[in-house]
Amino acid sequence: MEEQVRTMIRRYQMIRPGDRVALALSGGADSVCLFHVLRSLQKEFSFDLSAVHVHHGIRETADRDERFVKELCETCQVPLTVQHVNVPVEAKKAHAGLEETARKLRYQVLEQIQADRIALAHHQADQAETVLLHLIRGSGLKGLGGMQPVQGRYIRPLLECDPKELRSWLSEHGYFWVEDETNTDTSYRRNYVRHVVLPRLKEINPQAVQAISRSAALLRQDEGALSDLTESLFQQAMSEKGLCISLVRKQQEAVRSRLLRRFLEENASLIHVGQVHIQYMEELLEAPSGRGIDLPNGVRIVREYDHLRVEEREKTAQTEAFEVPGIPWHGRIDRFDLKLDITFVENVKIEGISKNTYTKIFNYDTIINTLTVRTRRPGDYLTIGDGRKKLKDYMIDEKIPLHLRDQIPLLADGAHILWVIGYRMSDGCKIRQGSKRAIQVHALVGDEVCP
Repeated sequence: MEEQVRTMIRRYQMIRPGDRVALALSGGADSVCLFHVLRSLQKEFSFDLSAVHVHHGIRETADRDERFVKELCETCQVPLTVQHVNVPVEAKKAHAGLEETARKLRYQVLEQIQADRIALAHHQADQAETVLLHLIRGSGLKGLGGMQPVQGRYIRPLLECDPKELRSWLSEHGYFWVEDETNTDTSYRRNYVRHVVLPRLKEINPQAVQAISRSAALLRQDEGALSDLTESLFQQAMSEKGLCISLVRKQQEAVRSRLLRRFLEENASLIHVGQVHIQYMEELLEAPSGRGIDLPNGVRIVREYDHLRVEEREKTAQTEAFEVPGIPWHGRIDRFDLKLDITFVENVKIEGISKNTYTKIFNYDTIINTLTVRTRRPGDYLTIGDGRKKLKDYMIDEKIPLHLRDQIPLLADGAHILWVIGYRMSDGCKIRQGSKRAIQVHALVGDEVCP
């Protein structure tokens, strides 16, 4: 047993010299076996060992298990942390099952432990059970790869060990353990797989557990290769604009779906996101610009030309407005981080109109209302040529990203947008032959001219 664990530690570089290793110690055969094996390898690998016991508050024998673990650690002089959680109460609050809640609370406790590595006593049969449970849920390659030998700071040195061999080793060395009576309760999903499903599979292949474990290892290798490829492509596809659709569409289906998942992982959340949501995102790759889909957790994915972008559904555009108090006027509009310099222009000449993107001259005689600097509103328009054009249509034609459209400051005369600052001015307020009065407006963002 020591040799198998030694090989696992070295192969996966599970423990480094000087590491603080905390073992999740339930008192059952698996964790007790790992406890004694790690103690025997402590000097060889030069690490500090401690133990963590979680009292779930489910079974009447839970107090017995705690006493056993305390005596074991005290006898072997291994530091022990005991944490009590109330699984039945928390399960009721969350409307969740005992099995699911116990696992969640157990990992919450382990996350708080100050250690470099946390050793878990999962073995080969646990791996087979996990793979089967993922399979019947319709999991992808990652799930079918089962548990990883090393996952962050969690390590599983027994993952390739036969559980029967673990118990034989304990008996040979005269080590004791406690039995969890709920392990035989087949009302729990994992126990059903362990005591009903796996025995039937062994009738077909006596080495079913080992075969499933080997398959999981091969699938983890494939998963690793695909993950590396996905990450490389993701770095190429991501920019300030979002995820590049044309690059994603070039990939095979398996890679496309991974890129979309990676995009969500990086920019939103994968919580409650299933394969159906990824399929919706795939459809969005073929949709017109401006289309979007709503995902769980208040997230919306929007297509903007050749990119996918994430926005929060709860955010709604708010119209901001500032009325220019008079002309001439020079000042800063903090809500837009914008400075304006507005002055009257004498001796108006068409040939003298500034061509600067951020300095414009307007025919003052065409202005009806008080000049306003604001964000867009329904009904806004520009005059282009001899006709009107909706501001929305103009922004679409100019390929202005959707998430920027509610941020761009506008110089407005009522619903008439005189100037989309940084873009273009309306033809309806340009200087023409016979114009008598004109104003010049110079815009700056922050301390610099608008980029």
